[in-house]
Amino acid sequence: MTEKASTLSMKQRDLLAGILLLLCALLFYVLTYHFGGYELEKVPYDMGPTFLPRLLLAALGIEAIFLIVFSRAKKAKSPAGAAGLKALLQMRPVIMFCAFLIYVYLATLLGYIVATIAFMVISFFLLGVRRVWTLVLVPPAITFATYYLFGSVLNIYLPSGSLF
Repeated sequence: MTEKASTLSMKQRDLLAGILLLLCALLFYVLTYHFGGYELEKVPYDMGPTFLPRLLLAALGIEAIFLIVFSRAKKAKSPAGAAGLKALLQMRPVIMFCAFLIYVYLATLLGYIVATIAFMVISFFLLGVRRVWTLVLVPPAITFATYYLFGSVLNIYLPSGSLF
């Protein structure tokens, strides 16, 4: 049996994905105005619990707009030898998603620091970073910076792990 070829071109799929992402970002952005329970504790000039979701949803909306704009400018044809590379690149999101699920589990078991460093090294490697110094220095630097930011500045304590 052979698989039926998709009726949508890459350009059309990018356009559809961009529109759906933009609609989802707008929907969830509107829903952030319905967060309850914080109004009684509101401190003047405090960002509150809606700041980060709104920031991330705004970034997602901007990325969706770029996807829509670039899909309109993209050429429909691709090189003939790109089929093997395309199949390989389509596995990366699946691998990254599985690595993320393992990371969430390991963060509770091993702790934020160990799990995050391991996840970042794997992610960098899957994204094509092969320089040893980058793989050795950047993940611990980012991990300890975020650990300090959340723990000391924001007073949000990250998982310490049950093994350590």
